[in-house]
Amino acid sequence: MMMKQAPKPHFRDEDAVSSALIGLVRDSSTRLRLLKPFPAIRVVLRSDVSPSEGFDKVSLVSGGGSGHEPGQCGYVGRGMLTAAVCGDVFASPSAEAVYRAIKATAGPKGCLLIVMNYTGDRLNFGLAAERAKAEGVKVDMIVVGEDVSLARKKTGRRGLAGTVMVHKICGAMAERGDSLEEIVRIGQACADAMGTVGASLTTCNIPGQPPDDRIAPGELELGLGIHGEPGRERRPAGTSREIAALLCDEVARPGRNEYFEASADEDVVLMVNNLGATTPIELGALARHCCDHCQSDLGLRVRRLLVGPFKTSLDMVGVSVSLMRARAGGADLLPLLDACTDAPAWPRGATEEPPRADDDSGIFRDEGGAAAAVGESAGPPGALSTASPMGDAERELARRAVLSACAEVSCEECRDLCDALDRRTGDGDCGTTLARGAEAIAKDVSEGRFDFSSWPAAAACLARSVQVHMGGTSGAIYNILFTAAGTSLAEAEDGRPTLVRILNALEAGLAAVQKYGGAVPGDRTLVDALVPFLNSAKTIDASSPPESVKASLLESLARAEEGAEGTKGMTDAVLGRASYVPAEDLRGNADPGAIAACRWLRGVISAL
Repeated sequence: MMMKQAPKPHFRDEDAVSSALIGLVRDSSTRLRLLKPFPAIRVVLRSDVSPSEGFDKVSLVSGGGSGHEPGQCGYVGRGMLTAAVCGDVFASPSAEAVYRAIKATAGPKGCLLIVMNYTGDRLNFGLAAERAKAEGVKVDMIVVGEDVSLARKKTGRRGLAGTVMVHKICGAMAERGDSLEEIVRIGQACADAMGTVGASLTTCNIPGQPPDDRIAPGELELGLGIHGEPGRERRPAGTSREIAALLCDEVARPGRNEYFEASADEDVVLMVNNLGATTPIELGALARHCCDHCQSDLGLRVRRLLVGPFKTSLDMVGVSVSLMRARAGGADLLPLLDACTDAPAWPRGATEEPPRADDDSGIFRDEGGAAAAVGESAGPPGALSTASPMGDAERELARRAVLSACAEVSCEECRDLCDALDRRTGDGDCGTTLARGAEAIAKDVSEGRFDFSSWPAAAACLARSVQVHMGGTSGAIYNILFTAAGTSLAEAEDGRPTLVRILNALEAGLAAVQKYGGAVPGDRTLVDALVPFLNSAKTIDASSPPESVKASLLESLARAEEGAEGTKGMTDAVLGRASYVPAEDLRGNADPGAIAACRWLRGVISAL
């Protein structure tokens, strides 16, 4: 599902971390500020906290190396952290910076440090805590380590994205006025009641360091750290559904790790975290499959689903999955997760239980629109009802021709070729779009949703199936082509041979495509294949023996293929995405739409 990406160059900045923090506090939606002396120390504070007056509740201070944004500074706000201390990229902040954050926020009720389990963080936060305690400040510390991917080590488990849920729960308790002791008790129970595992298709690219290419294209590394530390194993990547099942099983299935498991019917919170460069559409798909797997395969009750970039790793193309019990330390954690916060990075409205996999209550039904049966005619009902019926042989011919054309377009070779050609001029999905549409059309035919009672009805069904199943420019083009062809067939009830009527209908459909799209031969489109085909096919004598007709059709197909091949030399495209592309990038690359048109023409002819 997720795509391997090449290492990216980075914008240069002599102090990118400090510049990023200045940009954060200048964002008028964040209500944050920086503690002096900045940038000697990098501490982000709530705007309503005065360093000279302390804080009237338990203050919460967290932090660590930068490069994991939005953590930790994105979780500073009412109901979450009071301050965040930021080190250099993947480096612990200094004990001095942590000490300054404690002194700036701690009031009579004390200060809680929430630290991810990394040696540098534990040492520097611990040193700062001891220094503050020596001055009479009430300080305690929670260490979060919820990684389940590694065997037990003396250093303990690594802290990962689940730490953010500890921030939220402790922050809600502090906001309502709970004592330091009670917040520590529940916060530590929360940290102990969760598990996290990560997986990625790439390592992260650290500014100023050479790229690490240990993960090969098509591989997935399981259990890697958020600083690019190698994971437990590498394996073939698989689909998003397979990756989701793997990660959820690694965290929660009994016997899969030494630290955490969840029994059937247990209430849990599921967090699907973007490690940096996974696209939103991929993250959404993974979240869907994670939620489905937890509910259906593991039998868990997912009470909350949190999806987003909570704890990233620069530009890593990966995800982590965290599961936390909804009760810990004798407390119901859901009200604390649901409590209000104005921390800029916490997702708004994440207070509802997600529907189960078999519950479609969140999906609106369109009873009369795109979900309607393909067999319902998209053309004029009067014209279709008066069309001459097909005989059994004609019905089978039409059915075979549609399926053969779909098979040609949906085959892997055609899809990959057209996608590769499309990447030269666009987004590289032409072959995939056509293949998916062809597969869906073939399914409609095979499952009896096509009306082959007459040629106009069959063309109308083809147009309707394209309309429902095929998006993009290709979908619009073929919908127009088949709709206009169906109209032509309905009007041509004059006793002419079927082949002549079909060729005339195809010509009418192409004329409609040219009318609305504006393409003419030479514009580097499917027109460059269909026009020479139709010009050649006009000379076919439909009364000739079948073998002669087929030979003539193959000759016309050869003209279409020559036309498609000729698009390699068309470098002054004026229509479509190719019109935005420099001539040198077009030269020598055929138009994928013209190539695909030749493929379905070949499929139709071979069915004869």
